[in-house]
Amino acid sequence: MKKKRHVSDDFSMAVKFYMKKEGMTQQELARLADVDTAYINKIIKGERRAPSLPIVVNIIKALRIPSVFILWILGLADLRKDRLPELSEILLFNDYTIGGQLVGPEVKQTLINILQVKFDKGC
Repeated sequence: MKKKRHVSDDFSMAVKFYMKKEGMTQQELARLADVDTAYINKIIKGERRAPSLPIVVNIIKALRIPSVFILWILGLADLRKDRLPELSEILLFNDYTIGGQLVGPEVKQTLINILQVKFDKGC
């Protein structure tokens, strides 16, 4: 029986986050990762949740995502133990609640955006 490939559910959020951080378009990422733009679009939308390892590596390299992230995607590392994470990574890659409600991907991204605006203006 063939085992299904699956990367972390947070992979699409991470790709979106690092694309924004790097100021990269889907077309640029697709070119650098050597895949079709539609493929990147499906990853970002969460419709493609099991890209091959070589594609994951190409995306991580293109976006300059810390190398420990690939180990985390594969379930081989805990980001919290391997290095001091950025606050945006803590918000993005962990589960937490606000007012008793589990925070979903959209709210996580909104929180990161709010903090980024605040830091861009100076604390």
